[in-house]
Formats: sequence, structure tokens, C-alpha cells
Amino acid sequence: MRMQREISQVGLSMVVRNPVFKKNLVFLVIDDAHILYPWGKDFRKAYRQIALLHRRLPAHIGLVAVTAALSDGDDYHSLCSQSNLKEGHFKCIRFWSECPNIRIICKELTYTLGGSEFSVGIPCISGAAKWLLDVLAGVVKWRFRGFVGS
Repeated sequence: MRMQREISQVGLSMVVRNPVFKKNLVFLVIDDAHILYPWGKDFRKAYRQIALLHRRLPAHIGLVAVTAALSDGDDYHSLCSQSNLKEGHFKCIRFWSECPNIRIICKELTYTLGGSEFSVGIPCISGAAKWLLDVLAGVVKWRFRGFVGS
């Protein structure tokens, strides 16, 4: 379930009590969880309601919060506290995101690579300065080989 607009208290109650919703719900997934509490107060009212939604769901409904930008500290503890995650009752899985074996090369392109699209599927950009971000695909594939099963 992705909350893109504010759900009123009445609307939230109706959703949570809906038998079809309750029967089919397995997890509540929060994408970009790092923005939930530092920005939730001012950014979107619906973000503040995500923790409320989690509290109103049956206890067996799992919560998955995904982020690539939340380090241990005040924001992490705020997320845990406001989401009612008690130490020892949840699993925090961290993957190190630094990849020193990947390099980024920026080059000015003075010609197209045969047609209106580059071979990597990036549309040709007209103008004086054309930049292509070249990330070595073989290194990326090697880095994530355990995740994609190759």
C-alpha cells in the first residue's frame, strides 16, 4: 500500500476494518523510511499517519521499512519509537552501500553513438554539453551477483 495522499481518520478506520483488506494484508511496507519522521511533521500529513496505521493493524501484520539513507542515530531511534518497534522484537538488516570497486566517469560527448539513442538506452541530449554517466556494468553485476542469482 503506497500512501500518496492524506487519509482522514474516518477513512483510515474504514480501511483498517475492511474484512477484504484485513484478510489479504501480510505486511505494511514503508519505502523511503528515512523521510518518515524528519520530514513527516512538515512534508505530508499522510506520512504521520503511517505509524498510526501500523498501530491499528493486527499484531501479526509485519512491518518492513526500507531505506538506503538512514544511519544509526536520532532519526533511526525516532523511526523505531514512532513505529512502535521495540528493541529485540525487530530485525535491522544493514548492507554497506559503499562500492569502492565502482567508478563513475563523466565524458563530454561530441557525437552520437549511431541514431537518436545511445547504446545504453539513454535518449540523445542535444546541446553543447552532453554528458554520459558511465558506470561499469560488469562490476555492478559482480557486486550484486548473490542477489540476482547469476
